[in-house]
Amino acid sequence: MELLCEPVAPNVVEFRVQRSTSSAYNLHKVFGLVAITVAVCKVWLANVDFIHVILGSGFLFGLLLLYWRRGVHSESVIVAPKYGIQLCTRFRSGVVKQHFIDVSTLQSCFINEAITTVNVEFYLAFLVEGENTLLLAYPTLRPRLELLKQVYGAVQSTVFQ
Repeated sequence: MELLCEPVAPNVVEFRVQRSTSSAYNLHKVFGLVAITVAVCKVWLANVDFIHVILGSGFLFGLLLLYWRRGVHSESVIVAPKYGIQLCTRFRSGVVKQHFIDVSTLQSCFINEAITTVNVEFYLAFLVEGENTLLLAYPTLRPRLELLKQVYGAVQSTVFQ
């Protein structure tokens, strides 16, 4: 996972976190999908007509494709002094979800930790007036603490000056 800092406009910076695209990681996923498909087809071939195997395989492939396309490609925080912060999530399908936080409603920004049964994850959260819950930056990808500190420092120095 890597953090890209790109200027969008004068005094506006985008902090984007995206999945690394290592070939070993992708090869592992493809091998797993092929193994599952072969195993399911083998079971179907033993008990069912050939046309049902074709239809079932097509359905399974469609489900796997749908699952893959719903995955998150990248998440970003766009910091615009005097205006606010925009949280963006880009999916593999091309869909982009955006949430803008106006600087007048932004009360605080902090890094917190979530403790699970197997690990500790850090997240960057925004406390917004009128919201019942915290708004999280990078809710899906969960970057390392070092990357969150860089974004936190930029938000504190530009928005809360």
